[in-house]
Amino acid sequence: MEPLRFDILHADGRRERTVAQASRIVIGSGAHCDVRLAADQAAFEHVAIEDHAAGPLVRGVTPTPQSTLDGVPLTARLLGPSGLLRIGATEIQISRAEQVVAVKKSTVGPAMIAKLLVVAALVGAIAKISATGNEEPLAAPPALPELFDKTPSVCPRTDPAEARAVADDQRANGDGARERSPFDPRESRAAIKSYEIAAACYRLLQSAEASAEATQSARRMRDETLLEFRARRVRLERLLLVNDYELAAQDVAVLSALTEGQSGEYSRWLATVAQEIKNHNVEKKQ
Repeated sequence: MEPLRFDILHADGRRERTVAQASRIVIGSGAHCDVRLAADQAAFEHVAIEDHAAGPLVRGVTPTPQSTLDGVPLTARLLGPSGLLRIGATEIQISRAEQVVAVKKSTVGPAMIAKLLVVAALVGAIAKISATGNEEPLAAPPALPELFDKTPSVCPRTDPAEARAVADDQRANGDGARERSPFDPRESRAAIKSYEIAAACYRLLQSAEASAEATQSARRMRDETLLEFRARRVRLERLLLVNDYELAAQDVAVLSALTEGQSGEYSRWLATVAQEIKNHNVEKKQ
């Protein structure tokens, strides 16, 4: 994972700056932590930043005191060009150390983050493309699949007590699926659906705050999933140009998981590419 810079404003007013680089960066009060905070401000391990295909993944490890990233309660979120992490009374501005990106918080939206992270994801693949000619790979279809169901979610129960139980269960299911999504991309779609059902049930109960929170969780999950899909889609096409089948196989696996259950042109193209990679690996072993 690339180096990350941490500008820390401690609860007592002290300011500190540090840079860390590892596959897993830990923020907490433990002596082993890469970013160490006071014991009365953070747990032994409070937040972890982990290497992820689409960029650094910021994950909450301990729920108390509550952690937020850019004002949103933290479970697991991809880090954009920068992000403001709050743990209790401590503020930590996290920035990409190798990319000086001057971004105002009010102007950083999902589209800008997506563009910057897609560029970062493509750097490695584009750098490998040489001037020597390669056999033209199978062209990807221009039309992209719809990853998410456009049908509005509805609460499956109308009785208030039952609707409350469904809402709470679905929100918990969404949190669990979100935590698992870095390891199984299919969980991303499950998390979005659970959050949307929870939001619908909370609306039925006229619980505006809970409904808005569940809706926001679903929207964030959609943004993160679309970000990963777009980055891997573009990178896969470039990896095929340079015949890097090992990395291409990883992208095919994730893209296939994100489009599981679909039978459109893009899904058929992914299946063809997967078969070509399999054939190449068989030939390589012979």
